[in-house]
Amino acid sequence: MINPEEAGKCKPIEIIEKPWGRELILMREGDMTVKLLEIHFNQKLSWQYHRKKSEILMLVNGSVNFLVNKHMGEFAPMVVMPINPGVMHRFTGAPRGTLLEISHGSDDDIIRAADEYNRVTNTNKG
Repeated sequence: MINPEEAGKCKPIEIIEKPWGRELILMREGDMTVKLLEIHFNQKLSWQYHRKKSEILMLVNGSVNFLVNKHMGEFAPMVVMPINPGVMHRFTGAPRGTLLEISHGSDDDIIRAADEYNRVTNTNKG
């Protein structure tokens, strides 16, 4: 139950459409972000890394495959996966799924090595 004094602090979820699905931003506080990544049927996020940003991810719904450095697998329920700066990673809906991501650092800190949607990385960001 929401305390009536806190009710005015509620904010709508920010939704960012992506070619692979969408991000639902639950909270931004300083350089920390909490979001859901909804990955559509067999869609892939970029093969990417971050210079400074760190992430912790957990499967909350469906099925998602991962490729982290040279390790491939499927997210298991109730298991968290840390992604440290410099670690190459990619997630794929298998067939579809939702990840909870808690990150520390800028969402602009992304270096894409490969991307099915032809998005170009600006290597001056981050």
